[in-house]
Amino acid sequence: MLVFVDNSRYHNLLGVKDYRTFARLVQSDGYATAPNYAATIISTIEANGLAAWDQEAFNGVTGVVESWPHKAIDESVAQVVYQPGYGVNTYYDNGQWTGRRLAHGTRWKVQGRRVIKGQTMLLVGKINGGNEYLPIKYTNIDDAVLTVNYKEGWGVNVYDGNGKYWGRRLKTGTQWKNNGTKTINGKPMYLVGNSTYLPKQYTQFGPGKP
Repeated sequence: MLVFVDNSRYHNLLGVKDYRTFARLVQSDGYATAPNYAATIISTIEANGLAAWDQEAFNGVTGVVESWPHKAIDESVAQVVYQPGYGVNTYYDNGQWTGRRLAHGTRWKVQGRRVIKGQTMLLVGKINGGNEYLPIKYTNIDDAVLTVNYKEGWGVNVYDGNGKYWGRRLKTGTQWKNNGTKTINGKPMYLVGNSTYLPKQYTQFGPGKP
């Protein structure tokens, strides 16, 4: 919309291609007053698989086709993805706020992960004698949405819960909501549909090569 271009308040949105970051920024900029505006937008996009359109739109505007596969994300180090100039709260094992925020863009060694009060958290160190956890949803290794990371123009086989290939492939560059993980045939796989499992190695969290 032109309002984002014409109004300097929203110029921090220009060039942002990650829909989660965009939604959080547009809310913090005052575009909407509802406290759950960003969360609602994000959940709607993910529930309907709309993120897959972003890649086509960006390629259409620039005229540049991305080179696949992309370099895999290093899961041993988490980078905070939030809003420039702001930070993300960290928590103890019991879910209480540590009193500290980690700044957008900073990087932290991942020492483990744990579900705390329904959220996946990354262990990034110690603070005041206790473990310090960073919510994974505010990092670059958030796996709520998976990108098929393989060869340009190709696709990746998907399997049922027993490891049987049933004739379907997911196109490189498409994005899918992660509904859970399972080890099948000795390999970690993501559930992306009704008994449809995508091998982790062919996502942004794997090597992206055969």
